[in-house]
Amino acid sequence: MAASARVPVGVLCLLLSVSFLPGAARATARSEALPGYHWRTLETPHFSVHYHQEEELMARRVAELGEEIYTELTPFMKWTPRGKTQVVLVNNRDDFNAWSTTVPFREMKIFLVPPPTTMDFDSSDDWLRLTLFHEYTHILHLDTVDGIPKYLRYFFGSIVSYGFFSPTWYLEGLATYGETRFTGEGRIGAPLTEMVLRSAILDLKIPTFDKLGGESPDWPWGQTPYLFGGAFVDYLAQTYGPEKLAEFNHTYSKGMPYGLNSAAIKVFKKEFPLLWNEWRQSLQKKYEAQYQALAGEGITASEPLSFTGYVTMGPRFSPDGRWLAFSTRDADHYPAIEALNMTASSATGLKPVAHKPVLLIPGRNAYTLSWSPDGKTVYISRTTNPDSALAENFFRYYDLFAYRIQKEKKHSFRVKPERLARQARLSQVDASPDGSLLAGVVQQMDRTELVVLSPDGAGLKPLVPAEPGVRWATPRFSPDSQRIAASVVRAGNRDIVILDREGREIQRVTSDPGSDRDPCWSPDGRYLLFTSARTGIYNLYAFDTEANALYRVTNVAGGAFQPEVSPDGASLVFISYSSAGYDLHRMAFDPAGWKPLPWEEAPIEVSASEPLQGSAPADWKDHGYRPFKTLLPRFWLLSYGLYYDFSFISAETMGTDALNQHTYVLDYFYVLPGAYSGAQAAYSYDRVWAEFTASYYRFPVYYHDILFAPTPTGTGGIGPEHLEVAERDYYEMEQIASAGFTGTPRILSQALRAGVFYHWEQRDPLSQIPEEVTEALELRPQNAKLVGVEAGLVYSTIGSTGRRGATVRNLGVESGRSLAVGYEFYRRALGGDLDREVVTVDYREYVPIPKLLHHVLAWRVHYGKAWGDDRVVPTFRMGGGYGDLLIPEPGTRFFSLRGFGFDDFWGEEAAAAYLEYRLPLTWAEHGWGLVPIYYSGAHLTLFSDAGMAWGGVLSDRLDNPKGFNSEELNLGAGGEIDFRLRLGYGLGSEMIWRLGYAQDVQGEGLGGTLFTSLGVSF
Repeated sequence: MAASARVPVGVLCLLLSVSFLPGAARATARSEALPGYHWRTLETPHFSVHYHQEEELMARRVAELGEEIYTELTPFMKWTPRGKTQVVLVNNRDDFNAWSTTVPFREMKIFLVPPPTTMDFDSSDDWLRLTLFHEYTHILHLDTVDGIPKYLRYFFGSIVSYGFFSPTWYLEGLATYGETRFTGEGRIGAPLTEMVLRSAILDLKIPTFDKLGGESPDWPWGQTPYLFGGAFVDYLAQTYGPEKLAEFNHTYSKGMPYGLNSAAIKVFKKEFPLLWNEWRQSLQKKYEAQYQALAGEGITASEPLSFTGYVTMGPRFSPDGRWLAFSTRDADHYPAIEALNMTASSATGLKPVAHKPVLLIPGRNAYTLSWSPDGKTVYISRTTNPDSALAENFFRYYDLFAYRIQKEKKHSFRVKPERLARQARLSQVDASPDGSLLAGVVQQMDRTELVVLSPDGAGLKPLVPAEPGVRWATPRFSPDSQRIAASVVRAGNRDIVILDREGREIQRVTSDPGSDRDPCWSPDGRYLLFTSARTGIYNLYAFDTEANALYRVTNVAGGAFQPEVSPDGASLVFISYSSAGYDLHRMAFDPAGWKPLPWEEAPIEVSASEPLQGSAPADWKDHGYRPFKTLLPRFWLLSYGLYYDFSFISAETMGTDALNQHTYVLDYFYVLPGAYSGAQAAYSYDRVWAEFTASYYRFPVYYHDILFAPTPTGTGGIGPEHLEVAERDYYEMEQIASAGFTGTPRILSQALRAGVFYHWEQRDPLSQIPEEVTEALELRPQNAKLVGVEAGLVYSTIGSTGRRGATVRNLGVESGRSLAVGYEFYRRALGGDLDREVVTVDYREYVPIPKLLHHVLAWRVHYGKAWGDDRVVPTFRMGGGYGDLLIPEPGTRFFSLRGFGFDDFWGEEAAAAYLEYRLPLTWAEHGWGLVPIYYSGAHLTLFSDAGMAWGGVLSDRLDNPKGFNSEELNLGAGGEIDFRLRLGYGLGSEMIWRLGYAQDVQGEGLGGTLFTSLGVSF
């Protein structure tokens, strides 16, 4: 549940009481009403469970669990919600996750994928129950409101939610407490959580209180609010009583937003920072005593092979033992699979590693990987998508890839990827040493299936028939290729078993409540090593298959995972945990030094979990999905906004159905200076492969000095060059209606989206232009109407995975490229007043500087041209330095030019080029207790902007170039410091505040000028 509480649309505006751009695109969830899915709804007294074909039994199970959880949680939380909670079951991805929200209505989305082996409750007998407890705790917490805000909700609707004003550590900590208290299988007190807390305390690396709510990139990164927050909330419940949690929720919801300390003093009699310190001191005593007990037995010594921390996993030796491949990712680098060049062991001990890691596969991670017997291929599974690239918008599955090693270089390998499976949902693949088979795991809804296939990806077939509740993981062939060891969840335990090549179970190695995982054979096939948390601490164990004897291999204070024995049998490599995260370690493979443990053979015949069955009660109705039941607006939001040089008041509402196939937004704007009003209405239908959208937009548009120029001193006459007119602003009322489709073409990649729209546009002047001015200039304002078609295409690798992926700690965009192309076609024959065409191109590139972390060279080229019937109002405007969108949009008509005034230049053609060098100044990662402001850091940008606008009906009348002239080119240069702030705790979007200095190097600009802005430059 990596992101289980979702911020509602518009909450950031509520937090800031200000918005910065009317009509800006809202972030909405992609529809779950996927093409080909047939949705139904199961109605219970308190839930509406939406499911599609093949999910009927799971829907019944969710409905039963929901009603059970309702009866347990509502008394505990002292809150009974009004109406039903919507529950959407999703099976279009292989990542375990869920999320909840109460805006615009209460909704939980559950991804029907069991938790991975890297989570504590992967062996839970009922992970679905645990997940629902977590999410419904969110629902009740976010829905709780008392005092005056309770009455405000009657007026403003569901947007009034004090839960969204909670820091992330409390929001997720409370839900983690709920999952644990009511199931006994949650994360609080579980071995992985204890490992993280214990290591942080013993290494004096426990997060400071301010970092809990700021989404710090420090390890354990996104798990910090769940693990530390959950344990802290558990401490409050144990120390002051569980009932105090609900009391705190109600007390806080009566007061001021962000007044958490005031509520804490009333309920716990102490402020949160003091309570945090008390909890930390209690952990210090607990874990120091535990460490002393471990030290008394002797802590296992090992040699570190990696030092990055964060996430290192999946170590595998090449068949000749020369290379050790593994996946790695830290806060500052892109994910990658690397390889260490290992030296041979000797009789006197292990020689040191000869070299630093070499890049094997860039931009990829894998929990497990496998070499082909000849060492020329590396098999991994990674999330990808079905055959059609268009389907990549909807599905995220694991599929098998073979990376063929073509050449070994000094600092990297040259590899060629080959996709071996499509839509197979296949992961954790292992190649048999004889080269005849691959074994892997196929993901299904409530189970996984152990399968085998040929090395070319063909002939996939089940090795063991799938059973309800049975989940296989990490199969591993024995050295003679005749046996397969794997971990399996059955009846609530994750155990290690051995099967033959036909899938028959030969031996059950473990049978205990501890989670046993990651089996690995010794080179002679005698020992089977694995990871187990049977003592509460993850350690390595070994089973002697000849003597039927069990041994403990390590005794660590952190954790030990994923054992791997070198082909010569001399060294044992494993993943060791510390407060920095996971790293590679090595020790001698020495069975004589292992600690013997008692072992009893468990019977092979083990009954699987009972299949889902049963029918819904008679008063539960099952019917086809009805989207309009949830479409009515549930809130409205009043906010104050800024738009260039004027301000406005906005009233907004929106609505959607449970599957997000219908979404609409309604806005009303009142502009303060001129008493103008505006409005926006937008609707989208996301039920087909391409998303349909329709919108209407009415808002004043501001043009600076468009028709007026200063008069040269000492001149006279009547013509425009002698006209004495003071500089004035000009406003138009712009109305735009459009309708069309956007989607990803089948023949193109996921990074590309295209759209085609019908466009209607009407512009009417709002400013009163003196008649003598229009006569002298021989101009009249035009009430022009444009009717036509727009087409746009956007290609972007920004933020995608792989070589162009984002690092955890970053300056924003650090690699990738984007291209936006727009074309507009307007004709009188379609009902308009003008024949016009407009084309725009916006290209951006971001290149990381080698060997300089987070240093980036970025450039951008922006061009636009309009032709056809003349218009008084120019098409393109240029000047100023304002925030821009991260991903460009087709048809962007404003060209930024730092060092110059807003709208200094305009015309029917424009071009600009930008060059930036970005480097970090500080990674502050600092907050101020419970103040809802978190300062991540700052970076410096050195820039140069060049641009020019020309052409148009006024070119020969006023000071505007008629054509491109390099001598008229405007050039600005300077620097800016970009401060990265997060408002509203971890739930608010990160805000970039830019403070800069720009100088007009060439052209008539502002000279040296300071400027400030919000958002990215590009």
